[in-house]
Amino acid sequence: MERAATQAEYDYIVVGSSLAAPVLAARLAQQADVRVLLVEAADTLDRQLDESVFAAPPPSVLRQWALTAGPEWARPAIDDALEISERSLPFHDRPRHELATTFLHAAQEIGAPIIGASGTDLPEGAAWNRELRSTDLLAPLSAGAHSGWSGRLTRHSGYVTELVIESGRCVGVRLTASGDLRTVRAAREVIVSAGAIQSPLLLQRSGIGAGSELRAHGTDVVVDLPGVGRNLHDAPVVLLPFAVEPHPTARPLRGAPASLLWRSDAGLDSSDMQLTVLGPRVAEHAFVLALTLAPLSRGEVRLAPPGWGEIHILKRRLLTDDADVDRMLDALGVVRDLAETAAFASVGCRELAPTPFARSLTGLREYVRRIAGRAGRAGGTCAMGITPSSVVDSHLRVHGVSALRVIDESVLPAPTAVNPNAATIAIAVRGAELLLAGTPAERSHAA
Repeated sequence: MERAATQAEYDYIVVGSSLAAPVLAARLAQQADVRVLLVEAADTLDRQLDESVFAAPPPSVLRQWALTAGPEWARPAIDDALEISERSLPFHDRPRHELATTFLHAAQEIGAPIIGASGTDLPEGAAWNRELRSTDLLAPLSAGAHSGWSGRLTRHSGYVTELVIESGRCVGVRLTASGDLRTVRAAREVIVSAGAIQSPLLLQRSGIGAGSELRAHGTDVVVDLPGVGRNLHDAPVVLLPFAVEPHPTARPLRGAPASLLWRSDAGLDSSDMQLTVLGPRVAEHAFVLALTLAPLSRGEVRLAPPGWGEIHILKRRLLTDDADVDRMLDALGVVRDLAETAAFASVGCRELAPTPFARSLTGLREYVRRIAGRAGRAGGTCAMGITPSSVVDSHLRVHGVSALRVIDESVLPAPTAVNPNAATIAIAVRGAELLLAGTPAERSHAA
């Protein structure tokens, strides 16, 4: 694979640094007689997949996909995409650490089943996590396909400043190459796969978004799509540190080796919470990460008006819905239950935070809102569907522009209720299927 865009035109251009981008580019490049350009930001070429549970969205979320986006996202089609994702990916199991084993034993003590290595069939319970490097995503999905497909894929390290749209059709991109700005054209389609923050911003820079905001920014309006950049859902995270008794032979706990999924409300039909044992750089501490996986809070991302001194405005609005705070408080209770088990007592576990003042309900609410961060699992800003707020249709085509799609986690209309890695890669698999199948008109054009 080349590492720079050396041609003036390709069949497909994939723009992005999301987990979906390399999977999508690889599947497109498996087709005969195509040239695919994958443009990635320089600092993401060797990125690593988030270490956490790789689990399929629960049935309730999949039903919502079908209701929102149409039968193309109904089962069993989406199940097939999830199965392909699981079957084709080269997971890297970490050596099992004593503290992670203690975490799983503690989970058993509070009634959670141990489910083994996490996967797309993971229900509620505790599991070992598996690691997957994004650089592995290019090769495995080509198994059984046409030989020599990698020669049809060019990877370019650079930055796409805007999409080139002519007469309502996306015909290419403007990107940086060796310090210069150049235009590269797409004979068939351009696919934006830059993630929940950068995908909507690229659309907005190209004149696709809320018309009033684009005009305020000084950008010509190509398509007035108010939903671009809205519906941002991100998972809040609270880190609770626990000290354990030092042991002279103990190894430092690295990464996030094990997790627990459960429901904050027995009336829910699937898990909505995740706890992960997370290791710092010293052996005598373990961090338990409490995570709300299905937040009701919503944020937005949009271009900043001229003169603001900022490129864009990002409002995550974590924990602005009281129900999210309630579930986080529930998570803190489960963390404490774990810490008080015989398993953790055997290693001298003691809580380092929250501070004593936060033992009251009011104090805990203030504490959670004050220290909550983000888990880096944003989505929803280019939501798929047929409502006025949707950005792409059931085939992930951007409303109002031909030959342009968004295929990444930004199309998720609602949180996945679990870590979105499996869903994001499945979106790439399913999105490639829909693109290559196409409508009759698209098949005629592709021919």
